Amino acid sequence: LHGAERTLHQQSPILIFESFPPNQEKVITFLAKKGYQIYDADRLCHVNQKTNNLIAFHPSGSISNETFSKCILQ
Repeated sequence: LHGAERTLHQQSPILIFESFPPNQEKVITFLAKKGYQIYDADRLCHVNQKTNNLIAFHPSGSISNETFSKCILQ
């Protein structure tokens, strides 16, 4: 992710990825500091102990927070 910092900053793409402990917390912290909201991609809820597949959304990205919530989280 560090190699993609410019893209993350300029484009704020939606990210779908797999991550496991112990690195998962580092990835979540890194993205959260960039303004991303991270969710469990399988259960479409907040990240929990069972989360391995994640989806990260940035509010200033290509779709609105409202659209993301309607399409992905509901």
